[in-house]
Amino acid sequence: MLHLHGQQVHFKLVNELPFQIVNWHDRETPPTLEEAHKHFKGVACGGMRQGTLVYRDAEEVRKEAEDAIRQTGGKSFVLGTGCVVPVIASHGNLLAARNSVE
Repeated sequence: MLHLHGQQVHFKLVNELPFQIVNWHDRETPPTLEEAHKHFKGVACGGMRQGTLVYRDAEEVRKEAEDAIRQTGGKSFVLGTGCVVPVIASHGNLLAARNSVE
């Protein structure tokens, strides 16, 4: 798994690297998950903001998760944050994210 951290990542280079999964701050920097699916041959991981898991309610978590699944068609996709999952994220929000993919 490759994590591209920060703004203005060089996403066009990911197909030249030997990684099966790529993760980046897709809600904060291009490309979107939908755009990435058109260009990257592997699995995209992301779809959620860290702040959503920590500061928003379960309904907002569900909405972001469902949008990410819609963007990818639920194929070649792992739902996650654009970076690490904060340890202070509520259990209820983590369950809301998990339930979105079941």
